Amino acid sequence: MGAALARPEPDFTTVNELYAPDHVLVPAGADMVEREVRGARGFRAWREETQEFVGAEFDLRGAVDVGPEKVLVVVTIRYKGSASGVASEQRTWNVVTVTGGKITRTEAFVDPRKALEAVGLEE
Repeated sequence: MGAALARPEPDFTTVNELYAPDHVLVPAGADMVEREVRGARGFRAWREETQEFVGAEFDLRGAVDVGPEKVLVVVTIRYKGSASGVASEQRTWNVVTVTGGKITRTEAFVDPRKALEAVGLEE
């Protein structure tokens, strides 16, 4: 996941090796405004669209194996509005699914309880 979060740009060569071609990214807030993002092209387009409005830096804070195909990854995101310059920070809890040695799905949650529910754990 670190390759996808690399600065200043993601390491797309490594991303393509680690992620399944049909990887699904469900960004935090996808149920309200965003959508699921599919594959490398979708991820690149989503990053470019997002960067138009807000710059973001991602810091991987930790990861825990929570099942045979699930990893819970904590990421801190620092945002800065492209036009306003207003800065903010948000922590996300990402449920990463690994199948056949490839990352096949990443679901981001703002609420850690929802991430724990997604992997079948209680807080």
